[in-house]
Formats: sequence, structure tokens, C-alpha cells
Amino acid sequence: MLYDVHYRILLNHFSHKIDLITNTENKFVYGVKVLTDEKQQFFYEWHVSKGNEENCTNCWFTTAVSMPLDQGNSI
Repeated sequence: MLYDVHYRILLNHFSHKIDLITNTENKFVYGVKVLTDEKQQFFYEWHVSKGNEENCTNCWFTTAVSMPLDQGNSI
């Protein structure tokens, strides 16, 4: 996934900021702002869900990641 053109910017980026958007007992949704080395800003919505009895009761899994939204250039 990380080598896909849409997610490659996550590798070796300049900085990032993670904010909680919403959560329930079994699911968290985060907003992830990434600043690339070229000072371009991108936004991802990242979903993490708790596992269940079938796939690991004490585990958390990434269940969805949005396409990156271009937020423009940073100063």
C-alpha cells in the first residue's frame, strides 16, 4: 500500500499531525495532515477498528484510509 503513488508521500515525509475526529468503543477516526519534503500538505482520513473474537480481541486494525486530499503548499 505505501508504495502506491497516492500513499508514497507517507514515506520520509517532513512532518505530520494527527487529530482525533471521532471515536466509539470499537472504532477511531483520525485526521492525518502530512507535510512533504517539498512542503506540500496532504490530508488523510484514517479509520482504526478493534478486532473481534475471530481476528484478535486485543488488536487494532487499520480498516480504511482515504485518498490524499491536496491542501496546497505550506509557507
